[in-house]
Amino acid sequence: MHLFPHSRPILTLSVFWKFSLVIAFASSSCARPHPTPATAVAAIKPAQPPALPPPLSLVPSDVARTGLVATFVIPALDRSLASGVDLVKRAAPLPLDAAGVRDMLLGQAGLPADVAKHLDLGAPIAGAAVVAGPGRPPLIAFSFAGRTAADVMPLLRALGRTVGKRGSAIQIENTSGDRGWFLPQGNVVLFADTDEALVRAGNLAFEARQGAKDDASVIVYPEMLARAAGTDVKTALGRMVGEIEERAATGGNKLGPEGLRQIREMAEYLGGVASAEFALVLDAASGASFVARLRPKAGSSLETVAQQTKTVPIDARLLAAALLGKDDAGFAMTSAYGAATLDQLRRQRAKLPSGGGKPLVAAGRLLDAVIEGLTGEFSMVGRGQPGLSGELIYAARDAAAGTRIQEALLASNKESIASIIRAATQGEGLEMKVQKAQPERLGKIRVLHATFAVALPGDAKPALRKLLGPAGLDVFIAVVGGDRVAVTMGQGAKARMTAIASGQETKPGQPQGAKQTKKADQKGAVPTVLTDAIAASGGRSLFTYFDLRQVISLAQSFGGDARLRMLAGAMRAPMPILGGAKGDAAGSILTLDLTVPPTCFVGIGALVQAAMMTRN
Repeated sequence: MHLFPHSRPILTLSVFWKFSLVIAFASSSCARPHPTPATAVAAIKPAQPPALPPPLSLVPSDVARTGLVATFVIPALDRSLASGVDLVKRAAPLPLDAAGVRDMLLGQAGLPADVAKHLDLGAPIAGAAVVAGPGRPPLIAFSFAGRTAADVMPLLRALGRTVGKRGSAIQIENTSGDRGWFLPQGNVVLFADTDEALVRAGNLAFEARQGAKDDASVIVYPEMLARAAGTDVKTALGRMVGEIEERAATGGNKLGPEGLRQIREMAEYLGGVASAEFALVLDAASGASFVARLRPKAGSSLETVAQQTKTVPIDARLLAAALLGKDDAGFAMTSAYGAATLDQLRRQRAKLPSGGGKPLVAAGRLLDAVIEGLTGEFSMVGRGQPGLSGELIYAARDAAAGTRIQEALLASNKESIASIIRAATQGEGLEMKVQKAQPERLGKIRVLHATFAVALPGDAKPALRKLLGPAGLDVFIAVVGGDRVAVTMGQGAKARMTAIASGQETKPGQPQGAKQTKKADQKGAVPTVLTDAIAASGGRSLFTYFDLRQVISLAQSFGGDARLRMLAGAMRAPMPILGGAKGDAAGSILTLDLTVPPTCFVGIGALVQAAMMTRN
């Protein structure tokens, strides 16, 4: 009894069919003469092994460098993470450590846990990009290191499965289906998405590992970057300027002549950049710095700017005036780029109408005396709370120049000062009215006392009145010490001009004020954030400083929302940020930086905690 009654006939038919085919094949073979042994051997062709792809051969560095677009390097990720975590913990006492952050970053990058066992994050991670050709994005290669040469193959196996080889180069596919080429070089591994990118940029990625000091840096070569985008630097900058002008005009905020000139001047500077390095520097003691190192083209206007090495410290009298109150100043700036200041004054002088009566003549004489008598170098401090105020000192060339400027100042009146203001603001979209301008005696000196009003939309008037004062912005101008032109403005301007003219000086850490009382002595030193920032200015030709507390307070005074007002009310600790520009005598490099010191991280942490408590 068969469980499958129809299976046997089917099986029989199948066997019969196959047997018939074998018989037919045998019959046809018998009908042909049998080949001799030699003929039989000749008829059998040996099997050819599949052709292997040729090994990858990297383009030499000096050849690849002719198309170099950019390089980047992180010298030691472990070190950078440790410094970064330390700074973040100053802002918030979070349960963080460098190892935990490292593992989190590797996990977010989709790398298996085994990778961390063999990867050396104390060694550089670097990369390079080269021009690929018209209409193609740059080719990019990277380099990283295993702990030892013996760790390289386990590291590669942990990344995925091998799907191709070309000599020592291995193509690996990860669990997501992405593929890349890896080429071991001792304990260093070169990597790229494609074999072409590895060949063209691999040596440069290896070379980029050398000599890096910052925690992270990227070096860009603008000409090659433009070429990779199918254009050139001059064309790209021209297009950028055109788009800025068009956007401003479309938005109803047409740029004035001075604004346009500054944008075009900036484009000219950018066109003079041969290479630009952008770096991040993390240090638990000095904070986080963002640095740009620009290397100018020979003969460019940028080279002229980079040749400036002179520094202008904040005048001691200015510092004394700045600290008359209980708080440090919120803003500070010094500039050794006097030529730029004087050029701007010359342009304003050229806008004064020719001829005219005594007011125009007086205006011309004042501008002439200032242009001929100043160096253009200045230092200033200011603050935004409780209202806008500031002090500024320009250096005169000598005592004779100071005398001429003082005489021209005291010969000015409301109409002559209004003429200068109109020349300075013409076409710039700013309407400023001179409410008064007259010579006055202030203690032992004579000053020009002026009051200015700024026209703004109606809804901003209350905030402006609070910021400038109910009568407008008060300004006092005088020559002090024989060779310095001092300007004080805003709330407390009169007292600060008196302090500057008296020549009083203060020392950081000492109680400040025109009169020290027992109460002041009991309080001890006022905050010295500004003086600490000046001490850390680092010989910059342009030095800037601001306290984020003042910036936020200014923003909320012009109609900020409830959250901004809450933040402004919670700010207690200082949050300083400083930076500037520094050149060298040869003009070979111009360094720009912005530094967030540890004090700022602490202040931000206090602000965050206060905001959280307020919300709860």
